[in-house]
Amino acid sequence: MEILGALLALIGGITNGSYPTPKNKIASWSDGHSWSLFSLFAFFIIPLIIMAANLDELRLLSIKSIEVLVVSGLLFSFGMICFTLSLKKIGLGPSFSLNIILNTSLGTLLPLFLFHIESTLSLSSLFIYTGIVLFVLSIILLSRSLRTAGDAVANKDKVLGVFLGIASGILTSIQSTAYNYAIKDLAEDDLPLLLSKLTVWSLFFMAAFLPFFIFHFSSRENPIGVLKQHASRNIFMISVMSCLYYLSIMLFSWSTNYISVPVAWPIFMTSIVLTTNYWSNKNKELTGVKRKCYRMYLMTTLAAFLFFSLSMRLGY
Repeated sequence: MEILGALLALIGGITNGSYPTPKNKIASWSDGHSWSLFSLFAFFIIPLIIMAANLDELRLLSIKSIEVLVVSGLLFSFGMICFTLSLKKIGLGPSFSLNIILNTSLGTLLPLFLFHIESTLSLSSLFIYTGIVLFVLSIILLSRSLRTAGDAVANKDKVLGVFLGIASGILTSIQSTAYNYAIKDLAEDDLPLLLSKLTVWSLFFMAAFLPFFIFHFSSRENPIGVLKQHASRNIFMISVMSCLYYLSIMLFSWSTNYISVPVAWPIFMTSIVLTTNYWSNKNKELTGVKRKCYRMYLMTTLAAFLFFSLSMRLGY
């Protein structure tokens, strides 16, 4: 069953790293139209259906857990806004990589200092510190690889994209903490474990819906009437994006029924990083980057993630 768990985590990562790609097939609509409709599907309609089908699970959540999920979902929403803006400026691979590695670094560092201060000089903590040093190095390498000689305006825009990617990682890092806090309420019930996990995620995403939707809908570049153009095709592409996004969460959650999170997480995240960089290369988003420097950035990012994964595996 361990092989099944690893395979589910791998496919989940590929799915997550691929969910924005159908957006390239959307015609006429602005980013504001596309992302606001994506949030309607991924952060409202799909979670609402799942929650409506699992009301018994929802009733088991404590008021405190619901509060944690709602507040964390709001922070996640602002993180996703930063991510989508970063995506436009520096492309799929770099945006995902920054988000994931910073998300993981905070996810390992904060519990160390908040709950395990006595372990700050343990082997696990040394792995975390090494990962953070490598992460800082990876940001420097990414910035250098994206720099275009003699184009100050483009370079400024790319630097902003890097900072937005960092902000997205900080704000979305709350998701795992909130999920782990709330899932404890459902650990003792007799209903299937996967349903419990999806119920928690659904409430979390519904809390993220409104700020994300309002921001992108209000920032649309074209009038709302443009939605009539290529409506069937565009709505289909966005529904595919939404389903891929939620399917990745489902596959990862399912994988942790068979393997532990410290094993599933690195498989899932490494798969995302490699998949997004594949799509960036295929879609020619990396045209003009310094290839050698970008390869060093990617290798440094994966090395940093390896050290964070080792620290998770060892525990505090």
